[in-house]
Amino acid sequence: MAEQMTTGIEEMHEGIAEASDKGKPTLRRILATHEAVLDAVRKAQGAG
Repeated sequence: MAEQMTTGIEEMHEGIAEASDKGKPTLRRILATHEAVLDAVRKAQGAG
């Protein structure tokens, strides 16, 4: 399940990154949050 979540987050991250490159500050904040969640999921997978 964590792997599916990671994949989904990565896909959303790509779309958000593209949009944030167009200068949308709200999307930059979302991107930062997604990066933090993705890091936490990866750390949890490594600890498991």
